[in-house]
Amino acid sequence: MKITNLIAALVFGCFICFWTSCVSVYRPIQPEDLTIDDYLISIDGANVQIGMDYDVLTGPHNKLYAKMEKKNKVSLVLLDIHNSGQKELNITQDLVFQNSNEDHIIPFAIEAGLGYLVDPVTNEDNSGVVEVEVDSWIWGAGKAVNDTKKVVSHVKFVSDMSVNYLDNLVLLPGKGLKGFLVLPVKKHTPLDISLRQDF
Repeated sequence: MKITNLIAALVFGCFICFWTSCVSVYRPIQPEDLTIDDYLISIDGANVQIGMDYDVLTGPHNKLYAKMEKKNKVSLVLLDIHNSGQKELNITQDLVFQNSNEDHIIPFAIEAGLGYLVDPVTNEDNSGVVEVEVDSWIWGAGKAVNDTKKVVSHVKFVSDMSVNYLDNLVLLPGKGLKGFLVLPVKKHTPLDISLRQDF
């Protein structure tokens, strides 16, 4: 009888370990650790150089966010901007993004952008009470571990994005910076970047 219980406990433990390993833990994304091979645009009259990279969410540890990016048809992009001109550059107000049809692409504010990349863990009603349906204690134990891993990953992801998001940041003359924006386009959509006409 004791051996049967031990075997059942081992099988249960292996099942929980295997099932909970399906949720990957977020690997931090820092702009300074990412590289951009080519500058997308160099605006000579304004002395601004801009590089952009779509492949921010590559790798197995960030596939949860890459799936949300693909599902919601948005793109988390890395921008590397150098302002060697004489004027301040407001990233989201002075840069103009256009697709091949010359439609203006307006970057999302951080809250909206992250809303497209972070999937909800549970259902929450307006009272702030979180509802978690549990079919059995085995299912509940595995779901609790998965949900905990997701929540921890989401907190780290949102924290990294909050620190490095370029929404309404001003780049002073002679400075450069790297950061992220979420754009309402599919990944690898060709975009033209220019400065607004009265810059």
